[in-house]
Amino acid sequence: MPIKNTKESYGAITKLFHWVIGLTLLFNLGLGKYMHQLPNTPDKFQLYALHKSLGITILILVVLRVIWTLANPKPRMLTENMKGWEVKLAKGVHYALYALMIFVPITGWLMNSASGFPTPLFNIMTVPNLIAPDKSLQEVFGQIHEILAMAFIAIFLLHLAGALKHHFLVKDRTLVRMLPFNKK
Repeated sequence: MPIKNTKESYGAITKLFHWVIGLTLLFNLGLGKYMHQLPNTPDKFQLYALHKSLGITILILVVLRVIWTLANPKPRMLTENMKGWEVKLAKGVHYALYALMIFVPITGWLMNSASGFPTPLFNIMTVPNLIAPDKSLQEVFGQIHEILAMAFIAIFLLHLAGALKHHFLVKDRTLVRMLPFNKK
């Protein structure tokens, strides 16, 4: 499998970014929902620290992915069997995913900064706060963070539905081209 993308297929680095970011995001979304329900205990605070660390990691990986994407050719879309609105929807879903992969972690970081709590990065370092502590801003960014996380889930489900439609109904190579162990 080539390291870089070609006009026909995704390379190893793009696939690695796709799957590592995607799986980490899904885990972190589930973790966020789970830990929110727990009583305040040391275990809950450890889960919050993990959630914050994963959020910052996702943000870093997404920025690196954007740089990688801009520096590599994107394989052509397999649009032969797609209507114009489907092409626009697919592109819109991808742009929305990128925007949400950036803004969900940033709003979490802003919420945490406004809370006055440190933002740890796997107990290696503390990420600087973006704003001064402010209870009202903490609530605002908390609500925005949650809304954007729910929007991410909805957009992700559209992305998944599109991939499955291409694989099982259209029977083209859209899904197969992004599978991690596919050689082409």
